[in-house]
Amino acid sequence: MADQHPRTMLRLSLYYGAAFALIGIHLPFWPVWLAAHGLGPTEIGVVMAVGVGVKLIANPLVAHAADRRGQRRSIMVALALAATAAFALFGWTSGLAAILAVTVLFFAAWSPIMPLAESLKVILKASQNLHAEMLLRTLGREQRGVGSVEAGLEEINGFLKEIAVPAGEAMLTDGSGLSRQTLVTPQAMTALLRYMDQSEYGSLWTGLLPVAGRDGSLAERLKGRATAGRVWAKTGSLAGEAALAGYALNQRNEMVAFVVFANHFNPASSTATETIDRIVDAIARSR
Repeated sequence: MADQHPRTMLRLSLYYGAAFALIGIHLPFWPVWLAAHGLGPTEIGVVMAVGVGVKLIANPLVAHAADRRGQRRSIMVALALAATAAFALFGWTSGLAAILAVTVLFFAAWSPIMPLAESLKVILKASQNLHAEMLLRTLGREQRGVGSVEAGLEEINGFLKEIAVPAGEAMLTDGSGLSRQTLVTPQAMTALLRYMDQSEYGSLWTGLLPVAGRDGSLAERLKGRATAGRVWAKTGSLAGEAALAGYALNQRNEMVAFVVFANHFNPASSTATETIDRIVDAIARSR
């Protein structure tokens, strides 16, 4: 997954820049502010411990609720506004009990952790390889108790077996697909696309993919009348390799799953991407 769209990457950079700027300002000066408001070392330790504890409990619960409700952006905006309001309250707060109360409100609302679906959107729309690798390890930790590549791959292979993908058609070695030892057949990818489209997460899944001529790694591709806004697909590229897999609405408004892989071409002279786009355009024009 080497393709990255500048606009999406800028938004991601601003998101993490703001989150870590706040952390960088908060961590060194927070104990100083507490001491200036009359708290002793023990009380300062209690306040800081409460803040961390509330974050550990609240952040995953809020992110899970956002994923389940499908209102991720509105919930994140509301939390940001609530955290800002709670932070402002510190200016009018004094005494251990009041500071503890506001601390609970602030850290419950302040969530630099993305809901899972938002993290998936970063992976799929922006082709953010680091997120994909970390998600693989998180999957292993959550499902098998070990945050490792091996545990994550075991879970994925188990899932592929459940949806009837033969073991020899998907040989995975990493989370991002950058490894040339990771091999997947078009048949395996098509089976996955069909399963996801028919699952309870079908609409969520499709919404995570780049949209032709609109956003992500397809923002500047497939801008024709038949394809713009009517193709949802994930790009992939390495030197001498190109891929596109996803869905296209044909002229009967039927959702068609497609997978196109191009391998072992000369990057200096190849028109592989243009050829792939012509194939997808033909699918979108079909009846």
